Amino acid sequence: FNGLVCTPVTSAPVKYKHTGTLAWEDLSNNDTGFKIYLNGSLLTTTAADVKTLAIDSAFPDAGSVTYGIEAFNSGGSAPVKVVSITCQ
Repeated sequence: FNGLVCTPVTSAPVKYKHTGTLAWEDLSNNDTGFKIYLNGSLLTTTAADVKTLAIDSAFPDAGSVTYGIEAFNSGGSAPVKVVSITCQ
């Protein structure tokens, strides 16, 4: 994972934005795609061989936010890889 930045925002109700690119390695040649999670909830699903996702998320409060990436195919899913970002 790399490329995410937390920025304070002055407009209510949004106080923080995460922007940038969430990037990961594709270590398999037989995946169907990747599931991207935000705080444990499914955010989106990508196609196979996609290795980046543009992020532009707004949050009302400071704190830790977790993004997860899970490769999947017809045989099941790989363990979710997680990165946390803290806004203060």
